[in-house]
Amino acid sequence: MLLPYSVSDHQQACIFFPGIDFLNLHRFPSIDAACAVANMLNERFYNVLMLTIIGQWNQSYRHILASPIIPLHLYRHRLDISLPPYYGDHPAVNFPTSSTHKSLLVMLFNASSSFREDSLEAFARSDAVTILNECDDQPSLVCDVAGSVVQWENALKASKFVLIHEGMPYFKLALQRALQATIIPVIFVPNYVLPFSDYIDWHLISLRPSSLTRVLDVIKGLATTKVESMRVQIRK
Repeated sequence: MLLPYSVSDHQQACIFFPGIDFLNLHRFPSIDAACAVANMLNERFYNVLMLTIIGQWNQSYRHILASPIIPLHLYRHRLDISLPPYYGDHPAVNFPTSSTHKSLLVMLFNASSSFREDSLEAFARSDAVTILNECDDQPSLVCDVAGSVVQWENALKASKFVLIHEGMPYFKLALQRALQATIIPVIFVPNYVLPFSDYIDWHLISLRPSSLTRVLDVIKGLATTKVESMRVQIRK
């Protein structure tokens, strides 16, 4: 019914009629359209709860934002809400799993060069670490150090700990999958606010070493009862 009167350029529109679900920003036809709706709300209203679990709103100091893992410099304590990201269900891929189950999983595929270099220096010589990287002959796939194609989520489930670092472009997804599998995350995301940080004591369910070089020492120093206690807290 509205099609004859709609325009593709938001600057030509006099009325915004967003027939979308604000929980999913990717349903907007374009980034410009999403920004236009956000700016309209920002200019005309106060104290609107802008909630999304897929995608992330730009900062607005006139509204309450609830969105996935908000950058620290945008977050307002006791006002905004940092949510877990939502990626939906996805079909399993039947790649073989790595034959070696180790304590710590480190995922370097598509990672930043600085994080990759620091991780290799800290973990490459350890027998307790599974390192995943892009496959040499098929960069779109993930391989272990032996060159075997693996599904990283299977490797995650076979580990006790997983490194979560903001140098990983998919660290939000990795954190979500780790908690779903009750794998203890070792977290290095100082520039982001973890989900529900005002209500969850993340020190009970994760490790926060001072540096990558300290990770293995911290893990080795954990008693079995402490590890199980942390996993119980994750299940809650």
